[in-house]
Amino acid sequence: MNKNTRIIEFRAIDFRDPKFLINIPYVLAVDKGFLTTKNTEIQQILVNRSSTLFQNLFKHYFIRLDDEPYVYMFRECASPISEIEFTQTHAIIHIHLSRLGIAFKYDVRNNIIVSREYSEMHVDENQWFGTLTGLTAGLLLSPMSSINREYQHYLSRKLIVPFGKITVKRISGHGHQTVSIERNPSMSFAHQYFVFNFNDRLQILQSTDSPTGWLYLALLHAMTSHPLPDEYTGMTGMERAVELLNSAGCWTDQSFDPLSLDICYQISNISPSSKYYPEHLTCMEKISWKYQFLPYSLQHFGYYLIVKKLIDTSEKLNFMYPLANSNKKSNTLSGYSHSDTKLLEKLYWDYRDSYNPAARLSQEMEEDILRQDSFDSYRPTPIYDSSITDYQSFRLTNDMYRCGDLNLQDSSTIRCFPLSQWVNLSYEFKNVWIGLLKSVESAKVSAVNGNHTDIQRLEIFLDFLHYVAKQRGIRPMYLNMLKTVLKSSAISLNLNSFPTFGSYCRIEEIRVHRERIHFPLLFDEEKRNKILAEVEQCFKENRPYDDKLTLPPDMIIYNKSDINKLLITWQSNKTLREFLESIQTKIDSVEPCYVTARVQVDQQKFTRESNDTHHRIKLKSGNSSIRCDLISVAERKYCRSYSGDSVKPTRLSKVENQKQSFPCDIFPSTNHEKNPLSDIAKLFKNQLASSWQKFESIGEFTKEYPSTNEITGLLDSFRRESIELWEELLQSITLFNKLLFKTGLAFRTTPAILVSIFHKIWLNEEQERHINQTDNLPSRKKQKIEELSGLFLTREQCLLLGATLVNWIVEQQLQRTLYFANHKRWEDFEKEVSNTPHSNWIPSEHLPWLILELEMNITIRKVQVDVARHMMKPNIPTDDKQVKNIVMQMNMGEGKTSVIVPMLALSLCLPSSSLVRVIVLKSLLIMNYQSLRFKLGGLLNRRIFSFGCRRDMNFNAVQINILRQRLHQALKKRDIVLTSPEYILSFDLLSIDKCRRNEFDVARSMLETRQWLKVFARDILDESDEILHVKYQLIYTVGSQKEVDGSTERWKTIQSILASVKRYAADIAHAYSNEVCYKPPKRRSNFPEFRLLSHQAFPALCEKVANDWLQKSAYRQEERQLLLSFILRTDLSVNTLVNHVEDNKIPQFLILRGFLSSHVLLIALVKRYRVNYGVNQNPNFKRLMAVPFRAKDVAAENTEFGHPDIAIVLTQLFYYYKGLNDAQMLQCFNRLSEKEKDPKEIYEEWISHEDENDVDSSIKEWEGVNLKDD
Repeated sequence: MNKNTRIIEFRAIDFRDPKFLINIPYVLAVDKGFLTTKNTEIQQILVNRSSTLFQNLFKHYFIRLDDEPYVYMFRECASPISEIEFTQTHAIIHIHLSRLGIAFKYDVRNNIIVSREYSEMHVDENQWFGTLTGLTAGLLLSPMSSINREYQHYLSRKLIVPFGKITVKRISGHGHQTVSIERNPSMSFAHQYFVFNFNDRLQILQSTDSPTGWLYLALLHAMTSHPLPDEYTGMTGMERAVELLNSAGCWTDQSFDPLSLDICYQISNISPSSKYYPEHLTCMEKISWKYQFLPYSLQHFGYYLIVKKLIDTSEKLNFMYPLANSNKKSNTLSGYSHSDTKLLEKLYWDYRDSYNPAARLSQEMEEDILRQDSFDSYRPTPIYDSSITDYQSFRLTNDMYRCGDLNLQDSSTIRCFPLSQWVNLSYEFKNVWIGLLKSVESAKVSAVNGNHTDIQRLEIFLDFLHYVAKQRGIRPMYLNMLKTVLKSSAISLNLNSFPTFGSYCRIEEIRVHRERIHFPLLFDEEKRNKILAEVEQCFKENRPYDDKLTLPPDMIIYNKSDINKLLITWQSNKTLREFLESIQTKIDSVEPCYVTARVQVDQQKFTRESNDTHHRIKLKSGNSSIRCDLISVAERKYCRSYSGDSVKPTRLSKVENQKQSFPCDIFPSTNHEKNPLSDIAKLFKNQLASSWQKFESIGEFTKEYPSTNEITGLLDSFRRESIELWEELLQSITLFNKLLFKTGLAFRTTPAILVSIFHKIWLNEEQERHINQTDNLPSRKKQKIEELSGLFLTREQCLLLGATLVNWIVEQQLQRTLYFANHKRWEDFEKEVSNTPHSNWIPSEHLPWLILELEMNITIRKVQVDVARHMMKPNIPTDDKQVKNIVMQMNMGEGKTSVIVPMLALSLCLPSSSLVRVIVLKSLLIMNYQSLRFKLGGLLNRRIFSFGCRRDMNFNAVQINILRQRLHQALKKRDIVLTSPEYILSFDLLSIDKCRRNEFDVARSMLETRQWLKVFARDILDESDEILHVKYQLIYTVGSQKEVDGSTERWKTIQSILASVKRYAADIAHAYSNEVCYKPPKRRSNFPEFRLLSHQAFPALCEKVANDWLQKSAYRQEERQLLLSFILRTDLSVNTLVNHVEDNKIPQFLILRGFLSSHVLLIALVKRYRVNYGVNQNPNFKRLMAVPFRAKDVAAENTEFGHPDIAIVLTQLFYYYKGLNDAQMLQCFNRLSEKEKDPKEIYEEWISHEDENDVDSSIKEWEGVNLKDD
């Protein structure tokens, strides 16, 4: 603060900021109270927050976006005097919302608030827009052209809505609920806001952000919903919310980001919580409504179910996107248990018929609900069902006698009568069952001797036990077993074979359990193991433990007698188990008998009505006659190429321009003495003069375009026709069902819903045409679509709707044309006028293209249709039926990615035979993913599956099966697969890696998936020239690192080849001067700058290098010619070298042959040093090998040369040209000094390659080299 001037200067927080002294963004004049900006072109003064101006603007508009502490305003101050003479009538106010990062400019004179982010939009004074009723947040922007009522053709309106927690309250008792957005200071995502576009033709709000924007829009519609339809959308908020959640724009195969999850949780919380009351029974349902002020009928039971399905779907393939999930919290919805979810599904189905068809779950989700076990028909509880015959699920040793202690009662201690004692008897049934079995066997023995009384008494006894079975917790199945033994003569038991009756301890222990024998802590391990081994041997031989090893006296816890007690227990348990298994086997071998049921009642049978047979509201179909003239108009517009009135150049007019003389003075003198290049200049001058004369002889014409008044008149005529077609369509649909449509029991007749139904019908008919079925009889799929929609459009109604869509698209083009004309954008105006819609394609044959035009507000150009049609059905003059690939080239900005790729994706996918796979560059993957989701995720309802794979992923068989199921679903649902070439190659290589690692189950699944994709996938390659580049076919490393074949000798051989190239480079350059780039070396040791410009000089170079190689050894003339042929030709076998070359030299000949006859050397010598190859100089890159370069001195990241010989020869060439740096030189001399046996001889060889004059006398000898001297 300057005490003299009383001015406070605001600077950077950190004193170390380099601009601390000069950067003064704000200055506060204490006396005047003005805070002034200094870092803008025009000084601005902060507006007092308590002023009337600030409060009026904030409370009227900007309170709808953020809280007051995060809104500040500056007034433009052109000169210091304006600080005193301030008048609001001429002021410009800059409004900043710091937390959201957006700004506006308020023109006080014109009373207009303009958006900074959307310069052609202003804040609308009327913030009512007919939907999202009751929402107190959100700012409506309208185009600037709407201010001037003369220009009614403007861009669509926009709605800015900040993110926050949605809350509901009701001010009046019976009014609409008020919805606000809470934005606490500590909230997450405080900077986030969403922009929604108004589509006035489809009468919907659209988001450009998918899926987050679509989810937030669904949340807003759900919370602002009312039982009556919205004025703008024509449907309730709940219906629009469910419609959005069911659309492809909200679904993703990648995990949701935290912001999307937050929105999902808010949507799921709208559904009421439900529980059974009491919780352990299912007799009553308790519903707790979450929002008191939101009508209960609008708290949809399906919100939670849809969101749960959304999140589950996004998590299925999370193994493919590990990086996207590494920092995310759990995606599990809280607050609902599994049983609560089942109850919500039941409640949804109970209330389903009360929902409008647009507010119901998708067909797929409803089918999943009906498949749940909770809707199975009634069955009696198996545990108390006496008719159970499947004894395998109730084994004696796995159920009643599985574990625990027993106190078996002998038959002599069991009294069956009186029966009343068994009602309250304290016996556990497992303690008396074996005793009862012995009584059964005794009764059978008595019956053999003629006494049947005991059998009759036991039958009565067993029937009574069945009567009290549920009260006593007795499973009837065990009573059936007793009766089976009683009645079956095939089962005979020896009374002496029964186990000992009495107490049993831990009957599950039927072998030695070492942990039951305890030893002192100081007892060594070896002695313990010996004692335990002896105990196990005693148990095996069924004899007592006799302590052959002599237990030590300090073994206090257990002695010899205690071990024998354990042995007796284990042997008794084993005998009991063997007896029970024997009994079970005998019972299983005969036909079972059943005790008498308490009441003979036929089992009740319940069936649930299937979804197909479920009652639906039937729309009355009457003979509503549609005007014949409109049918004729509709057929002409929808079923033919467009030939009607349109904006197009009316005529050509000649431009009269005065001819210009040829400018001879721009050329230099053609006098040979003054200009050595006069011949070239003269030739160029003559050619240019001829071209100039021809250009001047051609007349210049300009196109005359219709005036804006003519275009406006044409637009008005189309509008009238569209209204007439639309009203006729609605009347034909609703004429006989007016009450159903008014009450909302039938589909809303809004443009978006009717277009969606129309699209489904068209897809069904397209599939029928594809499988060559007759058009007379509707297919099952078509019938299913009609039943699900509850609304069937007749052929005439489809014609009317199709023609209306065509008209709307033409209207959109005319509006864009007028917009460009009014804003003087004549280049865009001419492009728009020159583009006649639907001139070379029929809308009825490509309805998805028509919807794409309508939803994206575009007009597909003729050339785009020609390219798309040629790629769909290439007109190739060949008889080869296997030709299925086509490449097309277009200029940049012609709409390849934004228009043609979506067109192809929509047209090439067929549910039974063709899965569209769009392949893009990895750097453009995210952009293309967002673009395709935005274009295809709305009315077209196509999901985009982003397929990703990396070499470090370790898939298992379950994951591959999930991936394959997703691909099958994509084929069935016409989804689009988006991937990059790296991901495809990585998946192929991973399948090979799995085979190499002997993981054959996973490898088989991956190979089957690859084969399936080869059959069904139809690839669209965007930027195909780059995708098909050889770099996407690089060799990937597999396994552990190993030396290259030949090791050091390979490097030396390649060095020898380059030495021969150096020797003959000048001769080749002289003989092929136009084909070789050559520059002699400055020193004898240097390598010359030598590069081949074509392959023509390479054969001569190969021959010289090969002869030079053969001269190093003494070969006879015949052998020399044979070896030369082997080196220069590829059709000779390696056996040619046998008996002519030593075995240890054969690898060298093979290396030389590869370099020459296989053109490895040619590939290396064609590349430019520092442009096509070099060593990455980045300090973070630790390798010294040459790598590919993208441009001069720009290394390609994360790439290398896959061919080892190419990598070696380019590395050597790099260091030949570049030389070694100081550190590398020092490393070489240290190795020479420390590790070589004769450094002097090696150093002399190095020096011999230099001229004497180029070497300093002090270092000519090895002894003169001082490595410590810098």
